[in-house]
Formats: sequence, C-alpha cells, structure tokens
Amino acid sequence: MAKRVTEAHPDYIKRLLELSEESEAETNQAQMQRLKRALRDVIKNDLTPRQKEMVVLYYYEGMRMPQIAQQLNRDVSTVSRTIKRARRNLRDRLKYLI
Repeated sequence: MAKRVTEAHPDYIKRLLELSEESEAETNQAQMQRLKRALRDVIKNDLTPRQKEMVVLYYYEGMRMPQIAQQLNRDVSTVSRTIKRARRNLRDRLKYLI
C-alpha cells in the first residue's frame, strides 16, 4: 500500500523532507530569538553598570580593549578583567539556554 502512495506521488517524500527542514529552520530561528532576548535581559539586569558599558562597547560597537580603556580612562588590564567577568556572568546566567 505504501508503495502505491509513493508511486502515485513521487514528490511526496521530497515534500515531507522540505517541510521538515522548514520546520527545523523555524525552530532554530525561534531558539535564536529566545537566546538573543535572554542575552539582552541579562546584560540589562544582571551586569554591573561598568560591565554593561564595556560589553556594549566591545561586542556591539566593535571597539578594541585599548580604545575602550582610553575612552573610559581605565587601564587595559582593567577593561580586560571587567569584560572577562562579564562574560563569565553571562555564561553562568545563559548556560541553561545553550
């Protein structure tokens, strides 16, 4: 019986696979949106003001650590440590989503 269905509709399996891939892509996109939203929330609510400022400059504005240090009148080592702590904080808060 199954043979007749696939013979009668040669594109049946192909279409099922396409639908499966589309569904998977939508699921991945939804997961990515959820992760981005969670990341924004953690940055907004769980980082210190200094960490938040440096993370935004480093990751979102694309500035290098020496540039951030100069702009904020801090040592490069301070910027590096602060970003490292912020990353650890983000990782700890978001690990359940990854």
